[in-house]
Amino acid sequence: MAGIGMVLRRHHQVRVLLAAEMISLLCDQLSKVALMLLVLHLTGSPAASGAVYALTYLPQLIAAPMLSYLADRYPRRDVLATSYLIQGVLVGVMAVLVGVAEDPLVVLVGLCVLIVGGQFALVPGRAAATAFLRDAVVVRQDYAAAVAARQVVLNLGPLAGFAAAGALVPLIGPVWSLMLDALSFLAAALLVLRGLPRQEPAVVPGQPTSVGVAGPGTVWANWGAGLRVVRTVPGMARALGLALLAGFAVVPEGVAAPLAAELAVGPWAVPLILAADPAGYVLGTWIQDRLGWDRQQRWMPWLAMAMSVPLILFVFSPGLGLTLVLLTASGVAAVYQNTAQAQVGDLAPVDARGATAGIARAGLQTSQGLGVALGGIAAEALGSSMSAIALAGLLGLVTAVLIAKPWSGAQRGVSGTSAI
Repeated sequence: MAGIGMVLRRHHQVRVLLAAEMISLLCDQLSKVALMLLVLHLTGSPAASGAVYALTYLPQLIAAPMLSYLADRYPRRDVLATSYLIQGVLVGVMAVLVGVAEDPLVVLVGLCVLIVGGQFALVPGRAAATAFLRDAVVVRQDYAAAVAARQVVLNLGPLAGFAAAGALVPLIGPVWSLMLDALSFLAAALLVLRGLPRQEPAVVPGQPTSVGVAGPGTVWANWGAGLRVVRTVPGMARALGLALLAGFAVVPEGVAAPLAAELAVGPWAVPLILAADPAGYVLGTWIQDRLGWDRQQRWMPWLAMAMSVPLILFVFSPGLGLTLVLLTASGVAAVYQNTAQAQVGDLAPVDARGATAGIARAGLQTSQGLGVALGGIAAEALGSSMSAIALAGLLGLVTAVLIAKPWSGAQRGVSGTSAI
């Protein structure tokens, strides 16, 4: 990856930031797989399994507008490290709960509460990391490559983690899987504190930013400030809209466990199903890194539509091998997200990068959470996980066509607003 490799060699801070995220992501997948299998075992319900998985997304709808402003009001390194520390403590408590509690209801309720708490802690950290990345890489062309590098980490981490989960979770069980995840968060916090410089806050506490986010306030007030950026900055709404299509592509993740059962394979196949899409994304990024920015922009709407096509083919009930191929193909097409997210980050006002990143993240995570939750409900209602995935693909394709409108030439306007 010529562009990505060059950026990593030039920018020490980017290397540290991505290393910390990789460490936490590797072990985070152990806990996700363990929790999905544990909930499915306790309840026997695909909808319950999907709902618990959705809790890793949905709380950010509220948390992002409430807490993302912290990445602008306090040193971004400190916000990121604190986020990792809190998440590590909460996951450690999960491990104790699963190991000690005997009542399944207590376990389920406790896990739900702790998962939601972890997502509230995650929000300011992710906003700080996104804003810090733009601060550290001032050359726009390098920033586009840095965003792609981060997306590789965010997908390669789960890929490696899911692969390890297939072997480790059945071997060590949910308690030690959660404990390893907790330790990874603590290690990531230490790396951030030792490897990144402590910067001054982007905005003096108590002073409003250029989009009117002055600090703690109502959820709706902070949402409104973030939405003003989306409405008023040319190209922002379309780029963010295309990114939100990930809510359709994530449905197979939410029904991974029941899908494995429908395929008549064992739990060992769940990590493979979960890893297929990230593997495709990494492959797509490797290809995309060899394209110029203008070509990436031209391909963005077409790839957004192509992402859903492999999911539609699940209507033909493929076997495990073809299932993995289709999910990988969907992941390759989803590489357009690199372009869309680089666009959003570059257009964000300097003094509100954290808040804008949080709003964008909230939209993306909420879209994915709803996709996971509704996918589980659809699988139960239709009696087939494959039918639910095919339905998600069809709806995703129709929505992509309406947003992308590649025949209208709208993508030229987006390219013109960002000189990355």
